[in-house]
Amino acid sequence: GTLAIRVIQQLPAPAPGRPALLLQAIYPLPDSITALTSSIEHEYYRYQNVSYLRSSLKQSFLLILSLVLLMTVLLAILAALAASRRMVAPISRLSEATRQVAAGDLSQAVETGARDELGFLAESFNDMTQALHRASSEAERGRARLQAQGEYLETVLGSLSAGVLTLDKDGVLVRMNRAAGSILGLDAASAVGQNIAQLTGHHAALQPLLELIRGQSGRGRLEWQREVRLERTGAPLVLLVRGSKLAEFSGESGGQVVVFDDVTVLNQAQRDAAWAEVARRLAHEVKNPLTPIRLAAERLRMKLMDRLPARDAEMLDKSASTIVAQVEALRKLVDAFGDYAREPDLERQPLLLDELVLEVVELYRQADPRLDIELQLCEGPPGLSADAGRLRQLLHNLIRNSSEAVPDGQAAHIVIRTNQVERNGAPWLQLEVLDQGPGFPEAVLAKPFEPYVTGKPDGTGLGLAICRKIVADHDGAIRISNQSGGGARAVVLLPLRPGREVPDEREMAG
Repeated sequence: GTLAIRVIQQLPAPAPGRPALLLQAIYPLPDSITALTSSIEHEYYRYQNVSYLRSSLKQSFLLILSLVLLMTVLLAILAALAASRRMVAPISRLSEATRQVAAGDLSQAVETGARDELGFLAESFNDMTQALHRASSEAERGRARLQAQGEYLETVLGSLSAGVLTLDKDGVLVRMNRAAGSILGLDAASAVGQNIAQLTGHHAALQPLLELIRGQSGRGRLEWQREVRLERTGAPLVLLVRGSKLAEFSGESGGQVVVFDDVTVLNQAQRDAAWAEVARRLAHEVKNPLTPIRLAAERLRMKLMDRLPARDAEMLDKSASTIVAQVEALRKLVDAFGDYAREPDLERQPLLLDELVLEVVELYRQADPRLDIELQLCEGPPGLSADAGRLRQLLHNLIRNSSEAVPDGQAAHIVIRTNQVERNGAPWLQLEVLDQGPGFPEAVLAKPFEPYVTGKPDGTGLGLAICRKIVADHDGAIRISNQSGGGARAVVLLPLRPGREVPDEREMAG
């Protein structure tokens, strides 16, 4: 509507007791004033509203600004984290790859990324890992070649029949092959790593060999060769030893390698051949005159006994009897040498050893009642192919040795035992003859089965030599020793399956 100015003025009462009068005047305002007034009123109302809401608006603005500030800070932190992550990620990858490389994985590689310092570091790391991988592969191939060469060398050394010892510059045993341990009776696990002096103290039987090696090592010769004899009870050992100085490495002496062969069998074969030649010549040269000598002595006794006085006749009879007895002894000796020199001409036939032993023992029981022969025989066994006559001679010699070891007038207890055993993966027949006599003398044990090595005053030592030859002709083995409780022990191994390797004396020790 239109605005107007209304003025009211109170007038005095026209008369006492009458109400007062009011004078009102209304002046309409122009439209411009009305519009201006309306505008002022409207703005005033707005001001009143704003004034009323000012505290709330301040709080709202503060809250909004705080939220904006918080969001800004969070965004700044996230941006910083993202930036730092982008910067740290290559370093983290490098760190992880380094740990993998340290663990042995050389195939690690990291992304190079930007062309900055970190990128250059990543490229350098990749180059390093590639170089390490190539070096590791080359080293692995080298180790493989070295291992293959070592295995090849070990195979070659293991297949050699000669013993091989390798020592360093201080005389410590570095390596030995199986043949060396078998020949010397050493355990490689315990012997390797020991000094020659220590081995000498622990193995007295090997002292000549070890002292030779130590002495030659001190002389500094490039090559040397000696023959050594090791005295072992029941099994002397002859070794042909050769030594060579190893090349020097890094200015230090490389030690030496020692190679030795067991020539005991060769020496024994040479001695056997020499004794066989002596036996053949002795049998040829001595046996022929024996019969004429005996016949001449007997003819002298027959022709002169009745013509001489009693005293001279008695002396002639004694002299002739002595000549005849000595001629008979020489004949037995020549026959024994003939048996020793006889070439093997065996008539092999299937044979049951227990029956042959019973047959031979029964003869001794009837002829010599003082013999107490105990038999512990296994049945058979089948598979033995041998010359019955030669085995009978073997049994005679072994039983005679045991019976003659007991003094006259005393009972002789002899045990004959047979059983089947396994040696080198093949069946063998083992024959044992044991007695309770004084045992074999040390001279016999030092040189067993050698002629003229005997403990009997009137013995020739041919009995055991003939036994060894009979067993060797049958592709067997024989060993003699003394029992711990007293008495002698002879062990014979005969093959039940032909063509098998003959066991050595260490395998027969049990």
